[in-house]
Amino acid sequence: MDGNSQIKLGPKEVGFDYSFHMAATADRVPSVYIEDGRIVNLDPIQVNYEEKVGDDPTGISHPHLLKVQADEQHSGTIVNGISRIGYMTGGHSARFKDEDMADAYLKKAIGFIKDNQDNPFFLYFAPNENHVPRVVHPRFQGSTDLGPRGDALAIFDWCVGRWVETLKETGQYENTLIIVTSDNGAVLFDGYWGRRP
Repeated sequence: MDGNSQIKLGPKEVGFDYSFHMAATADRVPSVYIEDGRIVNLDPIQVNYEEKVGDDPTGISHPHLLKVQADEQHSGTIVNGISRIGYMTGGHSARFKDEDMADAYLKKAIGFIKDNQDNPFFLYFAPNENHVPRVVHPRFQGSTDLGPRGDALAIFDWCVGRWVETLKETGQYENTLIIVTSDNGAVLFDGYWGRRP
């Protein structure tokens, strides 16, 4: 994928009219948002999953810069104090901040709901929670006694509650089908040590 121009294979090519998503998973580079096939706030970016590109620090070379420690697979380029799978250079103005990810997705979802309150719509809301890395917004840190996993689930619950409230405010709730599902089963260790940042 060449992220420096229009990305040709994405949600639009499978039927979505609008999209806002990350490039891969939050534990992989590039750690950027993509909106309608373009990296948001793009400055030139290069990504490689096999060998290091650029001179950005990695989890192996600069472990003292990490918010959370990671296994070797997740010790590539450090973005926002978190090492990821793979290597990237550039794209500094485009890089997301994990702590703000839930708010970013929620803002787009609520905006979409409000913009389409007079029309039928399909909204696929795919938050990062409870995927790794689990570095949650400060207002949710310690919100449960279950560590980062529990705090991430509290964020997920809060987000669902906010867009349900929006559906009620716009009069769409009674005519909306909501399906909640998950793609990841339980795992004891998934690449990052589960401590609060």
